[in-house]
Amino acid sequence: MPIKDNNMSLYSMTGYGVSRRKIDKTEVKVEMRSVNSRFLEINMPMPRKLRPYEIDLQNLLKKKLN
Repeated sequence: MPIKDNNMSLYSMTGYGVSRRKIDKTEVKVEMRSVNSRFLEINMPMPRKLRPYEIDLQNLLKKKLN
């Protein structure tokens, strides 16, 4: 619900979501949090063998998230 003051509307940007997917013996858990902030900060703890894909994953997320 917006808070209106001097022709300005403020909306809460706080949110949380989690999803898990298991394929064969591999389980992937994606957890997303949004806190009242103007900037996108992506933290992706992941196994070392997946780190070469981290930049590509971050760029994909940046395209999909507003």
